[in-house]
Amino acid sequence: FACPGDDILGGFQYEHSDSGGWGRFRYSCCVSGGAPTVVDPFQTRESLFPATSGLYCPTVRDHWGRLQYEKKSGPGPDTSTAVLQFDSLQGKWCLGSDCGAEQGVSPVGTKGFRFEVVDVLDFDGEFEGKGISKLGMSSGNPEALLKSLKKPQRPTPPRMPKLEVFEAEQPEYAAECKFDELAYPTNSELWAKSPDSHGDNDITYAAAEDELPAGHPCALAAAAGGTEDNIWASGDGQTHDKLDYSAIFACSTRDIERGAADAAVTLSHELLGHVVEMAGASGKFACAFAPNMVAAPMGVGAEFQISDTCSKAVQLGRTAMGIAKDIWAQGIAFDLNVKDTADCNPLQTGLARLFCDIHCVRDAVIRGDRTINRNIQKATDITNNNLQKFTEWSVDSMLSQTDWLAEKIDYVDTKLSIKLDALKTDPNQFLAQTSTRVTSMMQELSGWGEQASRSTPSRAAAQRALAEFLSAAPGAGEAGNVSVLVDTLAQVAKLHSTMGVIGAQAQPDVPSVLLEQGVRHMQDTARKELSILGQYRYHSTASKAAVRSTADARAKRQALVELDRVWWQLREELDTYLDVAQDQVQAYQAAFAQLKGYRQCSAGFAQVKTAYTRATQTRTEAHTRLRASWRRSQAQLGELAAVIEDGDVFGELLAGDCNSELAQQTVSQVSAAAGGIRMLYHRHEVGGLGKPDDRLTHQAVERIAASLARASANCQ
Repeated sequence: FACPGDDILGGFQYEHSDSGGWGRFRYSCCVSGGAPTVVDPFQTRESLFPATSGLYCPTVRDHWGRLQYEKKSGPGPDTSTAVLQFDSLQGKWCLGSDCGAEQGVSPVGTKGFRFEVVDVLDFDGEFEGKGISKLGMSSGNPEALLKSLKKPQRPTPPRMPKLEVFEAEQPEYAAECKFDELAYPTNSELWAKSPDSHGDNDITYAAAEDELPAGHPCALAAAAGGTEDNIWASGDGQTHDKLDYSAIFACSTRDIERGAADAAVTLSHELLGHVVEMAGASGKFACAFAPNMVAAPMGVGAEFQISDTCSKAVQLGRTAMGIAKDIWAQGIAFDLNVKDTADCNPLQTGLARLFCDIHCVRDAVIRGDRTINRNIQKATDITNNNLQKFTEWSVDSMLSQTDWLAEKIDYVDTKLSIKLDALKTDPNQFLAQTSTRVTSMMQELSGWGEQASRSTPSRAAAQRALAEFLSAAPGAGEAGNVSVLVDTLAQVAKLHSTMGVIGAQAQPDVPSVLLEQGVRHMQDTARKELSILGQYRYHSTASKAAVRSTADARAKRQALVELDRVWWQLREELDTYLDVAQDQVQAYQAAFAQLKGYRQCSAGFAQVKTAYTRATQTRTEAHTRLRASWRRSQAQLGELAAVIEDGDVFGELLAGDCNSELAQQTVSQVSAAAGGIRMLYHRHEVGGLGKPDDRLTHQAVERIAASLARASANCQ
């Protein structure tokens, strides 16, 4: 929500459609800043009143005994006359042709189209301030009167209201989507919790219905089932429904096993058919060699064809075996169909469960959207209630301070009046006291002015108060007039009182003070870090200078030349990181400066965001460069140790002179390199990257130390 200028958010309301298709916010802004103001009426516009408006007084009685009222005065200069009387024909009180609906004895309360009759209220009274009475002021001495004045005490501000805390409502899902009924054979609590990175969260479900409506996808999924096949598949032979996912998968497995059994029976049937055909063909072949028989006992007889009879017998046997084979195969196929029909159908059961899952997904989306809308509505209502409570508390606090300010102004005016009256008797003493008091007031005004400059509203109110004081202050030529001096003192007292209230209201709150202290602390930390980096930078530059001073001397040996090469590579790597780290610190200092400017209203949020983004980018670049520099520096230190150890650099340098300056400078270089790597190790810890693996560094340093120790042993 964006309010223009210095306006503040007055309230907002969240609205959404019943179906959850759209949502929007309505909000309003309130003008903030400036001193409290009131509306003070100073004249009446007669044109807003009709000619009949005014004060009516009774004049005569009619023959029914009711009074007639005649207009005596009005709010304006209009002197036209008007008469309010009872019309006996209509039974109503009338003002001209306009009559009211009431029929009472008195016209009070009568309402016509353009008039209303009300009682005249008595506004006579005396309204006096809470000051010292004139009698008391004239009869007592100034010291006693000043002591009798009771200084108004600042009221205790009302207690801040207890604000409501928003607690998000969790959605309730359909009871059938818990799937606790579809739990054969595992009976697991798969849908009871929803684990995430915050732990196991219980899922809330609505109260279960007594019975799901007909055709409900979850009801169909619960009813799907059958008798598991334990003859041709790996079932238990029992009847089950309300199957879970594993049972549906097992249903499909049994269907596959029955298909395999059916294929095996078909193969066996075909093999038996081929065996029967082979047996029949073999029988026919054997029958072809059977001889014919002749029966002729009397020389006359008959010849029997044995081969034909044999062939028919073989054919009969083959037919019988074929029928038996087919009956066996058809019986098994029938049993497979019976078992398949009784068992669950994987396609039908799977689709029913799939549609139940889709129903639960749709239910979760709808219920989730409704819960989100209710949470937004609840959050909006709580926010509005909190805003209303906070606004009422702010208004009550301001009113209590305003009443106290009015009493204090009366107190100051009365006190000044007493002192001004005392001027008539002892002007010198009074002027001395006045001078002291004015000096004290001016010092307090200076402090309150500094406090008022801390916020835009209080600064604007202070500028208006000062402008009003300067406009009422006397000119240079009027300074010698006593009456002008008295008036000036009154103006100073008024300015003092006003600036005191403004300065008190401009006191920074605790979060603002903490923010300013945090900015100051971060800036100090950044300066210290930059100074440390400056010391490293100076250390690096000094090390380079030392190397240059001895480069010619050490170049006499090839090993020292190689040592120089590794040394300079290591120093270049450290210097590269120091440049990136210095950019990071400067970016953070710029971000802290923008944050302080935002606190003091001299920088906008966009500038703070840009500076923060730049600081984050430089921090990421510095961390990336730090990791790379750490890896390369460790490798280069290891290479430096290898050059020193393999080339026996210390042995060569100490061979002719045990106090060789070149050896001492080489040790200083190694110490500087190790110090640079220690700096990188420290930067890992400071940057929150953890402690890096420094085993290679320790090994390299130990190798260099061992090489130096061996070379130094020969000098002893």
